[in-house]
Amino acid sequence: MSAHRGEVKVVITSAVPLDKDLQKRIEDSLKSSQVAQAGKNLVIENRVNEAVLGGLVVDFGDKTIDLSVASRVARLNQQLEGPSTLSLPLARPLYPSF
Repeated sequence: MSAHRGEVKVVITSAVPLDKDLQKRIEDSLKSSQVAQAGKNLVIENRVNEAVLGGLVVDFGDKTIDLSVASRVARLNQQLEGPSTLSLPLARPLYPSF
C-alpha cells in the first residue's frame, strides 16, 4: 500500500538507539539521495539490534548499506582464514659456508 503512495520504507538498524541529532543527519542525507529525489516520500524507522556491535545497517527498497562493525569483523575473519598472500624471503644462513 505504501508503494502506491510513493513511500519508501527505510530501516536503520543500530546497536543502540540513535540520538535525535544523529537520526536527523542520517534522514537529511537520505532525503538528498536518488530515491528521495525521484519524488518518493521516505518513511524512516530505527531498529535496535545489539548483534551489529556498532555502526549502521541501512535497508531501503532493494538495497542494503552495511556499515556495521559486525560485518567488518566478519570480513576480517574471512581474510584471515583465506589463503595467505604473505611472502617471506628465503632464509639465509647467518655465517657463510667455507
